[in-house]
Amino acid sequence: MRMHPPTDTYDRMRGPHPDTAYPLSDYAKYIASVYGANREQSAEVRLPPTFVNGDGKVNPSAYGSLRDYDLGLCYTTFKTRKPCEMGVRCPWRHHPLSTLETRWIVRIGGEKGRDFLDGVNAWYDVPDVPVPGANLFEIMVKDGLDGPPPAIGSRSGYDRPRRSRSPY
Repeated sequence: MRMHPPTDTYDRMRGPHPDTAYPLSDYAKYIASVYGANREQSAEVRLPPTFVNGDGKVNPSAYGSLRDYDLGLCYTTFKTRKPCEMGVRCPWRHHPLSTLETRWIVRIGGEKGRDFLDGVNAWYDVPDVPVPGANLFEIMVKDGLDGPPPAIGSRSGYDRPRRSRSPY
């Protein structure tokens, strides 16, 4: 498989992108601290279950994207033949990819994007259609992130602490 130099990746990212591609770095760090397999644990604190695969999210580089254009896909749902270990409590997306998103992945990822989509097509509904996961738009605009998400590439607002009413 051909590896793209970084400047080539940025050039491919210049066109339009789906509204569902977010800069999720800070949210991913938060999720890793709460659900990640490598988080600190103690006997006094009852923690939610951990992800089998790191922070539970597909790295955007798997489909040829960059971290500021992240679809927030559940790793187990989109990259394995197993049901998500979190089920409906999963903070990542289980919803199938739209036509716009698949075209975008092919455009930005080339062969890597097509390989990713071939895998998704092979195992997305194995052993069964996944239960709903997180709606990332809802997560991005609630609990201290009022209004629409910042422009892609912007980090403003994502480092603010989350309010206690959050289920995450």
